[in-house]
Amino acid sequence: MVNGRVVQTVDRTIGSRQLAALLPAEVRARPGYRSLADAVRTLILDGRIALHVRLPAERELAEAVGAGRATVTGAYALLRESGYVRSRRGSGTWTELPDGHRPVGAHALLGTGGHSADGAPAIDLAIAAMSAPDGILADALARAAQRLPEAARTPGYHPFGLPDLRSAVADRFTRRGLPTRPEQILVTSGAQQALTLVVSLLCRAGTASSPRTPPTPTPSTRCATPACAPLPSPSPTPAGTWRSPSPRCARPCPGWPT
Repeated sequence: MVNGRVVQTVDRTIGSRQLAALLPAEVRARPGYRSLADAVRTLILDGRIALHVRLPAERELAEAVGAGRATVTGAYALLRESGYVRSRRGSGTWTELPDGHRPVGAHALLGTGGHSADGAPAIDLAIAAMSAPDGILADALARAAQRLPEAARTPGYHPFGLPDLRSAVADRFTRRGLPTRPEQILVTSGAQQALTLVVSLLCRAGTASSPRTPPTPTPSTRCATPACAPLPSPSPTPAGTWRSPSPRCARPCPGWPT
């Protein structure tokens, strides 16, 4: 109760089986209190176990990992001594970080402006986007501001893409030798939306498809929908796979791995 009002709290708990599944195979095979403590510490640091989460009771975790209760008791004691958990009688054991420590997840590696925690330039490989080059964004915004009165007279929603952008893309295709009209251009919000639209257009239930090889998670997931039956491709240009059983669509990766 806070200021006379009842406040509902969320019970953040990780189960014994869930925690055991996160442990390395060698720790599950031969659990020792030091190796168990080290494994839990690593899980906390890399973010797989969040902070302020209640860990399983000692007896429950011991049963889940096939160890004696003394092993889990010793592991929790080491974690308390190093500041990675706190325990209170009747409340359980909760995860935390010692003073001066930070998680080692991707969100903590990068600060603002594309720099790591120590100030060195860095690139976050978890996202496929870069910051705008210096000067270009400001110039583009200045030119776009001049056209705002014209754009304000339109609904502002263009499901097939901005007309000027579609015209520019069509002109580029035309200059490269493929005559194209703006009406033939559809601008998507990203490559995955485009891939989904193509798969939905070309494939029906059970249609054979050949995703990129080596596979990447999201395109492979798109091709594993009920509309597709993905085929394994042994090479970046799976000619044999394309001939039989003749997939309806394929996504090769030209030049892989160079």
